[in-house]
Amino acid sequence: MLPPACSLAILATMSALHEPTNLADRARRTEAADRIKARALQLGFQRVGIVGAETLSPEGAHLKEWLARGYQGEMGWMARDPEQRADPRKFFPGARSVVVVAANYYTPSEHSDHPDTGKVSRYAWGDDYHEIVGDKLRALLTWTQRQWPEAEGKVCVDIQPMMDKAWAQRAGLGWIGKHTNLITEEYGSWVFIGELLLNIELEYDRAIRSRISAVHARSASMPVPPMRSSNLTCLIQTGASRTLRSNRAPPKCAKT
Repeated sequence: MLPPACSLAILATMSALHEPTNLADRARRTEAADRIKARALQLGFQRVGIVGAETLSPEGAHLKEWLARGYQGEMGWMARDPEQRADPRKFFPGARSVVVVAANYYTPSEHSDHPDTGKVSRYAWGDDYHEIVGDKLRALLTWTQRQWPEAEGKVCVDIQPMMDKAWAQRAGLGWIGKHTNLITEEYGSWVFIGELLLNIELEYDRAIRSRISAVHARSASMPVPPMRSSNLTCLIQTGASRTLRSNRAPPKCAKT
């Protein structure tokens, strides 16, 4: 058993690893942010933005409403810890900055028209994007720690409880379209999103204004019949998350 003094020292060291770190002034924060973004682009990401780690208040409230309506279908994990999904500091307490990246996955190759050949979404062509984006983000974290030894971070690629689209919008990568996906100016919605949480404070980007036209904005404000939960469940459950886990269609969908 360790002496009390040693135990206290170990606890203090572990706590310090998750403590936020301040860069002295705005000039240094700006320089650090610019260097991190440049490195992210060098690693192969097409878009990168940085935003402060904080609570996603309106987005978190929308998530709770979405869950209350049962829109998660059989994806029960979506209902776990909604507060954690809305605040990355709950699973990485030292988080001060969120580096948000986007990787374009579009390919001009066309689907086969052969009647015996199924169609697979382009995002599933090739290697697992969790590994591709994750490896690049881990490389970015390693590089960042070499430049600023006090830096600690956590890589997030879809598996961690992060609201990816909300963070991407806040970081200025794009805006949320009427189809509820992120739209970037250069690549549309053909992007994978990932985040790197850092315990250092940086200079932050601003969210860009939505490009939805005034006509669409007016139409969006008009009352429309709500989408039936069973239909939405079909849309969700026949997507990648569902088909990777089961080879049968949800019962409600099979009848439509």
